[in-house]
Amino acid sequence: MEDITMKNESIFTFITSDGFSVDTPISIAKMCGVINEICEDDDEEDGDDDSKSFPLIRIDKKTLDKVLEFCNHQQ
Repeated sequence: MEDITMKNESIFTFITSDGFSVDTPISIAKMCGVINEICEDDDEEDGDDDSKSFPLIRIDKKTLDKVLEFCNHQQ
């Protein structure tokens, strides 16, 4: 995966159900419909923050990695 700090883009941090923190550029995270809704809801609440985090209570790291891998591939 490309170094996310090189794009100078906001980062979204997911906290998976098994306790891992996964950082991803918001542009990648928004490619998934459910995650896009989460990002939009979060933007409405505190729109000027450069990094955001969200707990995923039903998604483990292995599953999230696959979703983000697919989104990154489709970009």
